[in-house]
Amino acid sequence: MKTSITALVTLLALAGLSFGRLEEVTDFGSNPTGLRMFVELPLSIINAQKDDNVSGKPIVVHLHSCYSDAFQASTEINLPELGESLDFILIYPESTRNSNCWDVGSAASLTHNGGGDAGGIISMINHTVTKYAADKTRIFILGNSEGGSMTNVLAGSYPDVFAAAASYRGAGFACYAGSAGTDPKPMNTNQTCAEGIKHTPAQWGAFVRNAYPGYAGARPRMMIVNDVEDTLVRAQAGYETLTQWAEVLGVTNTANETGKAVEQGPEFTKMIYGTENKLVGYFGTLEAGKQVKVAVPAVLKFFGLQ
Repeated sequence: MKTSITALVTLLALAGLSFGRLEEVTDFGSNPTGLRMFVELPLSIINAQKDDNVSGKPIVVHLHSCYSDAFQASTEINLPELGESLDFILIYPESTRNSNCWDVGSAASLTHNGGGDAGGIISMINHTVTKYAADKTRIFILGNSEGGSMTNVLAGSYPDVFAAAASYRGAGFACYAGSAGTDPKPMNTNQTCAEGIKHTPAQWGAFVRNAYPGYAGARPRMMIVNDVEDTLVRAQAGYETLTQWAEVLGVTNTANETGKAVEQGPEFTKMIYGTENKLVGYFGTLEAGKQVKVAVPAVLKFFGLQ
């Protein structure tokens, strides 16, 4: 049996098929919280000859949820396959503390160049851009649950890095600010954030702007997704996140779409803010016991990669 499995793996490799090319990078620069970094490269880079020009690839950063890791994130949705066919680089950061949660509430992560998990993830991106001459104008990030919250954190603290971000079931920027403990995580706070703590639009916007005082450049386009019946990250938390980014991006809800044409699925209402996909929300009701899943085609279309 062992020989047969080995032969199968060999055949797959000879056929040029992706078979778990997740690779750990151990030296990527400043890493104040001890994160791990994994990458998945398209074959155009792996098989490149000395004189081949493989520069200008987009980068997609995929953040795992609590109790998860980089490997699980790389296998739960078909981003690696699409990364191969669409020729982009994938980065999978991995948290190593507190049930693999991200420090979404620390002052370090909520401050531009402040360190924290956010600073470590930015180091991974900078390392990848330098090593592979990737396209700095096409860096994207997505995450689900805690990964969705960290997506909002990075979009707020480092608006100069990302072109677009997709947050699934995530809380808004600074919603968890001040989480208790030396390794802050949502589970050791009260749950007012996930339940949909309310602030005025101006207050939500100020949280983001205060992360990078004086910044006047472009900010990432945002995609916010939540289940109206979600009992962990309540729909109100998602609506508050929409309120936050609408204020920051200076847009209002101009149209809603329903039905089979909605990219996230017919169960969802697509809420369009402004023009040029600056801000899009998807809110819907799923069957009992089901959770919102990352709709990869919808995300990649929003990113402009598909």
